[in-house]
Amino acid sequence: MKPDKAKLLEQLAAAEGAPVTIDAGARSDSALKQIIVELPGEIWLKAAEAGSSFVVRSDQASLTIPPDAFAVESAATPVKLTFTMSQEAPGKPSYAGLASPVFDFTLQAGGRTIEAFDKNVTVLLRYDSAKIGDAAKTGIYVYNAPAGRWEYVGGKAENGAIQVRLSHFSSYAVMEWNRTFEDIAAHWAKTTIERMAAKQIADGMTETAFAPEATMTRAQFAALLARTMKLPPGAKELPFKDVPPDAWYREALAQALTAKLVSGVSDTAFAPEAPVTREQMALMLMNAYGYVRGAESQLPTNTPAFTDREAVSDWAKDSVGQAAGLGLLEGNPDGSFEPRRQSTRAQAVTVLHRLLDHMEK
Repeated sequence: MKPDKAKLLEQLAAAEGAPVTIDAGARSDSALKQIIVELPGEIWLKAAEAGSSFVVRSDQASLTIPPDAFAVESAATPVKLTFTMSQEAPGKPSYAGLASPVFDFTLQAGGRTIEAFDKNVTVLLRYDSAKIGDAAKTGIYVYNAPAGRWEYVGGKAENGAIQVRLSHFSSYAVMEWNRTFEDIAAHWAKTTIERMAAKQIADGMTETAFAPEATMTRAQFAALLARTMKLPPGAKELPFKDVPPDAWYREALAQALTAKLVSGVSDTAFAPEAPVTREQMALMLMNAYGYVRGAESQLPTNTPAFTDREAVSDWAKDSVGQAAGLGLLEGNPDGSFEPRRQSTRAQAVTVLHRLLDHMEK
């Protein structure tokens, strides 16, 4: 479709910086497999002047493209947005249920394909609610073609639609990710572990075993925290002499360290294989909470008075009270906290799930 240029210019002038919608919905009862929207560069340049985003809306997807998401060389540069829809999801694991078409989006300006956006594009995909059982295990996934696998992007499934912000185009689909592990079938944390596995935060010790009652190490918790927070790349060099160059967790630790979510047990040691304790988790959780909410975020004042508060290390006292006040960590029935008690893998995943809930509010 090629929208009328004069009408779009009128809409831009009348919008006064508000978004302008282009309706690319079906024009017949037949299911569309591809939609191509072509606009002259003049329209995009005018939108940039006005500060108006374009909302390109179809029956199954909607894209909100900021005017400065990509550069247009001149008014004569044609801009082409293509949606291709199919039911083929190469590399999809058997436990993942496809709840929408697979959308392949491309954007071209002149003969140039836009590989990355200067400002994120918001994408809303519609899905078939009858095809999912647990909305908390449903999200938007992107196909990593070189690796041959689908990777979690994000989004919250509500009322048949799910929305994310994208820095580039590729192939995307809504899926319910029903991965589970043989050793959590009767475990109290089964639902939480599965939901965190759906977000590709929690992973098993093997393909079939999660080891929920095994001790969570400091390296494992740092890696889970980095995945939960979706942290940007970290420093290439680490100060810790006990972290091997080829350690599986090295990149995640660098991310968490650069974001100031974690620290070592000394200036040169991280103790990656040591068990993570409850007070250590409290400190890292509150560092992460501050990273999201900002240093001036309002923290709870009704913090629990644990019977063993004096046993909490001085560096962790505030974090323990705040994490408990937020409901991220809980005390024991007898009123104690046990700050130096080691955490199991199930417990650590549960507190990170609670943190994620706070982040999404």
